[in-house]
Amino acid sequence: MARKGGLGLKSGMGLVVANMIGAGVLISAGYMVQGMHAGPLLLAWALGLVLALCGAKAYGTLAGSITRSGGEYRYLSDLFHPFVGNLAGWGSLLIGFAAPIAIDAAVIGWFASTLGVPISPVVVGAAVIGILTLVHGLQWETSAATQNVLVAIKIVLVLGLVAVGLAFGSWAWPSWAPPSSPESSSAWSLILENQFWIAFAFSGWNAVVYAADEFEAPARDVPRAMMLGCAAVGVLYLAVNWVFVANLTPESASIVFKYGSDGYVTLGHVLVEQLLGSGAATGMSIFVIIAMTSAMSAMMLVGPRVYAEMAQDGCLPGFLRAKDGRPPLAATVLQGAVALVLLS
Repeated sequence: MARKGGLGLKSGMGLVVANMIGAGVLISAGYMVQGMHAGPLLLAWALGLVLALCGAKAYGTLAGSITRSGGEYRYLSDLFHPFVGNLAGWGSLLIGFAAPIAIDAAVIGWFASTLGVPISPVVVGAAVIGILTLVHGLQWETSAATQNVLVAIKIVLVLGLVAVGLAFGSWAWPSWAPPSSPESSSAWSLILENQFWIAFAFSGWNAVVYAADEFEAPARDVPRAMMLGCAAVGVLYLAVNWVFVANLTPESASIVFKYGSDGYVTLGHVLVEQLLGSGAATGMSIFVIIAMTSAMSAMMLVGPRVYAEMAQDGCLPGFLRAKDGRPPLAATVLQGAVALVLLS
């Protein structure tokens, strides 16, 4: 089968990074420090990385032999039964992609309001969904270029946050103690319990399996992109959490409990404001908007490949199929429409 796109290892890693890095890593530690010391917290993130790499390795084994797009839909259809695959395909549309896209769009709207944008957050989010639907539905070159630019900006901003913490913050091992550490819970039980927050932040490591057909050498590059992209994000997560625990206390990190109900402030806002002042902290809202846009963009790119594969197999209407050399426009519009319904 002729490949529809020209993705390679670097672009694949970019898709993984774009899907994984979002608001989760900027919020999760705020909940975790209320019951965990710094050491177990960092160990919990390291364990989360190991578990994500195990998942990437398992998916990589499948991707090495099943090189068509579709992710879980394709794997379950080929290895078990098309009915099981269809359940996964519909789950991808409604839960795996459209719902997170709608959530990210809402977050973009909320953080835009913190910058003084005088437009309803829902309208802002809907506009971003509409723009990305056109970008990823009309032309492959524009789709890939947009995604690459967004990923590059996101990586620079994450590295910038770490650099600010290391350059202007503390390097000393934190001396604070969690205010409510359960006496009956061991460090290891807390590490396992708090994988809830970490799993949320690590989700997205499997992004490339949904668009395997877009790779020039999928059997080689899809597994490598998952492993390398996941490992890179895991290292960044450890660095981000180090600067958080080294510079913030459980009291200052408790701002996450007001997230949404009393404004939209992340630990990144608190850290940058503490080290550089309130003016610099405003830039964190821009960071979050770019991070969410990048994540949305990646999902808008890979998600429609699932529905196009389902259409190719006769499980969805034929007009949703992709044409050689072009993105699956109808499938992209379908995903955008479902996301808009969920956003509203």
